Amino acid sequence: MKNRIFYIAILLLAAFFQGQAQAPNGARNAGICPLYIPNAFTPNGDNINDRFVLSVSEDCEVLNFEIQIFDRWGQMVYESKELDPSKAWDGQFDSNYLQQGLYLYKISAELYSYTNRSNSSRSEKINKQGSVVLIR
Repeated sequence: MKNRIFYIAILLLAAFFQGQAQAPNGARNAGICPLYIPNAFTPNGDNINDRFVLSVSEDCEVLNFEIQIFDRWGQMVYESKELDPSKAWDGQFDSNYLQQGLYLYKISAELYSYTNRSNSSRSEKINKQGSVVLIR
């Protein structure tokens, strides 16, 4: 039975990242509106990194945003259409604290830059997949 669980997890990971290029966690995208995605957070109640908070630079506006977070079995444990730090994922699902470990995310966003002076569009669409470590 353990082998089957392992293979299912591998298949889910392969399906999740199929055909996608992935930027390193904690890095900013090279587009016109930098999006910062941390690679870990520690929801332990000390008010330091207690939420998985994503951010954009101050000269950018979020036009559309969606994030989905999945556990290692592919179950969605968090979903939001807001980039509000006070509503960011706190490591809980159905009011229960989740175990420490690796979680996968999918992010879709459209960002608008107020300072882009190039001839290119002032807005850009971002689709990212990656992982974040929940540390307890």
